[in-house]
Parts: sequence; C-alpha cells; structure tokens
Amino acid sequence: MERILNPLSGRRCENVLLIAAIKLITTEPDANASSTMYCSLKRSFLEVELSGSLTFRTLQALVLVAIYELGQAIYPSAYLTVGYCARYGIALGIDRTIDSLYSSKLDGSEEERRTWWTIILLDRYLNVGCPERALLIEEPRNTSVLPMDDKLWQMGYPPPNPPLVMSSPPTEAMGRFCLTVQAAYLLGKVLRYTGPQESGHRILEHEARILDNTIAALTKVTLQESVKRGIKVCCPTTICHSARLILNQEMAWIDRHNSLLETDIVVEVQRITAADMLSLSRYILRTGLSGNDDISPFCHDALYRSAIVYSQILQKSGSEDAKNAIHDIKQSLRVNSHRWKAAGK
Repeated sequence: MERILNPLSGRRCENVLLIAAIKLITTEPDANASSTMYCSLKRSFLEVELSGSLTFRTLQALVLVAIYELGQAIYPSAYLTVGYCARYGIALGIDRTIDSLYSSKLDGSEEERRTWWTIILLDRYLNVGCPERALLIEEPRNTSVLPMDDKLWQMGYPPPNPPLVMSSPPTEAMGRFCLTVQAAYLLGKVLRYTGPQESGHRILEHEARILDNTIAALTKVTLQESVKRGIKVCCPTTICHSARLILNQEMAWIDRHNSLLETDIVVEVQRITAADMLSLSRYILRTGLSGNDDISPFCHDALYRSAIVYSQILQKSGSEDAKNAIHDIKQSLRVNSHRWKAAGK
C-alpha cells in the first residue's frame, strides 16, 4: 500500500508488472494456461529488459511467473525463467543477502533474502524430474542466513540477532517458509548425490543414511509445525518426502548392484513416505481442498512418486489395497489439476 498502490507515487512499470504477476498466479487458469495475460506479461519482461531497467520489483514479478509456469506445466519456459531469475538476482546482488557477512549491512535484506531463497527452491524443485541437469545455483553454506518467521516478518518485527543460519537445528518456531528453505537445501543435496555429476563418487552407504536421517528429522519438525499452526498440507513436508523418495530409490539401485544397503530398510522408508502422501490424497478428496490455494505445486512430485511406490507393490503382490491407493492418488492429482495443470500431466 505504501510503495506500490500509493496514488501519489505515480505509476511505475515494475509495480504494474508485479501486480499483474500477482493477479496471474492467484487466478485459476482457463483451459489454456498460456492465457492472454500470461503472454502479455512475458512480452513486457522483454520490453523492460530492452529498456535497460533492472529493478527488484521486476525480479519479484519474474519469480511469480516462474512459479506459475511450474504449476501449469509450461515447459521449457519454467526452466528458462528460473535461469533468468538467477541471473537477474545476481545482477542485483541479492544473492549476497544470505551471506552472513553481508546480510546485516543491507537495507531491506529480509525481503530480498526471501526472494533469493525462493529462486534456490525453484532451481532445486525443477530438477527433480530431470536430475541429469546441473543445478544453476551453488550449494548454500552452513553459515547462510535463513529467512525469519513469516508471522513475525509480516508484523514488522526485526530479524533475530544473531540470525538463524543453515546449520541451526530446525524447530517449528522457525516458520513455514524457513522450513521450506531447509527442505529445498536438503533436496539439493540429494540431487547432487544422485545426479550424473557425481558419477565419479557414487553415494556411499553411510553418507546416504546420514542424509536420509537428516531429512527424516526435518520432516518430523515440519509435521509438528503444521499441527501447531493448523496447516493441513505443509509444503516443506511434501518437499522432504520428494527428497526421501528420490534418495531411497538411488539407495535401492546401489543395493541391487553392489549389495551395500539393506533392502528392507529402503522399502520401509518408501512405504512410510508413500503412506503419508496417500493420507494427504484422501484428505484432498474428502474435503475438496485442492480447489483452492491450500495445495501448492510443490506437492505434485511426492504424490506422483508415491503412486509409483504403490505400483511396485501392486506388481509384486497384486494387493487390492495398493490398487486402491494408486487410484486415490491419481484422482487427487486430477482434482488438483483444476488449479495447477502440472498435476494432470
């Protein structure tokens, strides 16, 4: 209200872009996700770029469009837009806002820090279906500064001093976005371990087990946080589930070839994770929750991988329960596709 919608401040191009991007991402799409508004926004970004303008508000609008493209399965635009966001953010210098040496010296760094963490999240999540692609943004350090609690930030409280950093143990008091950032960080570690860039150093049993235990611990905290705040569908929880399913699939591959790991442990982790996502699917179907914004596009991968786990169980045992589980997960994705078309893909 102060900076963007104030009638005395004049109409600035980047503010119009940001409002249009907010309108785009909060509106349920038509049959064609590449709507007139979306195409107009994409053209506007090119015009802004050619004008020589480089502003933080334009970057925020770009990030929202990237999330829209991810949720509506507009490829390869989603992947390319996230790369554009990363370069744009580096050009503005906001990548330094998560560096503890710089963060305390920058005005408005909390808003910029949250934006940069969102770009990191998008970079990691966009690679879950194609792990052979290299990540765009390097791995954050243990001293990287985390975003503050959402509610405290919205109420105007200053960031904690000393700030929370990546090595800080997770607690439900950190807030949902902070926990989402930590989940994205661990997802990035899984992708680096399992991707082809690590072919000269295949993931070892003890490394995999430590990483899996770390993800499990964060999952437990995110579940506690969602109960505490009355959130039925917790985005960091589903990202953690994606990371565990990807990691344990890789561990199963190692076990099949080298007999390094205990297959029973891997299978049990997959079953527990898939069962949690099945409960979410049935909750969606029971409540009709997926008709609104309570379900984020970052839930779809874990739902899809859980259906694969039940498909493997069905192939081995012919279990009727597994068959019903696959049906319910697929149905929840179909229902959610009215809001995010990627779920239907």
